[in-house]
Amino acid sequence: MSGTRGAPIVAAVFAVALLGARGARAEPQWNGALLGGATGVGDDGGWWRRTTTYAGLRGEVLFGRGRNVEMGAGPYVSVGTVGWEDVRPGAGGSWLVPLNEYVPVVLSGGGYASFGRARPGAGVSGSLFIGAHSHNFHSAYAMVWGVALGVERSVIGAEERIVTVAAHLDLVGLALPGLLLYEAVKGPPPTE
Repeated sequence: MSGTRGAPIVAAVFAVALLGARGARAEPQWNGALLGGATGVGDDGGWWRRTTTYAGLRGEVLFGRGRNVEMGAGPYVSVGTVGWEDVRPGAGGSWLVPLNEYVPVVLSGGGYASFGRARPGAGVSGSLFIGAHSHNFHSAYAMVWGVALGVERSVIGAEERIVTVAAHLDLVGLALPGLLLYEAVKGPPPTE
């Protein structure tokens, strides 16, 4: 009988803990980036026959992260151009793996289409991002700065292989100097 005397107390403590505990929440976080760099274009079985420019935009949503040291996964969409000769919309999935609290890698894979060159095409793509990609505890937007290495291989249309090395620059971060200048010119709000 003495072993059951504490049971109501344990049950009450357990109930209070369950009812008072906050659930862990990992809200989705999104980001947008401008990419700019160099591209090696290969055809006929080669990987880097000529060098040209690469420019693009990329948006990503990651789910499952509540802290900087947690993994996350989610979809991405992108649009880019190789040498200003085509338009390449793409989409796929991303997986963020933290190396430490400040620097993760993001592995992405998906598909793309190519319009505007000799003939339209489509293929598979993959990329590796390394840089700053912190979890924002106060907003759904997470700033991203780093370097991306990408590969694309056509499966429909002209045979081509693309290797890209690009700076991955956060769109909001790029806009901040202009926003700060606007606020400085505008001045403080009038007082009543």
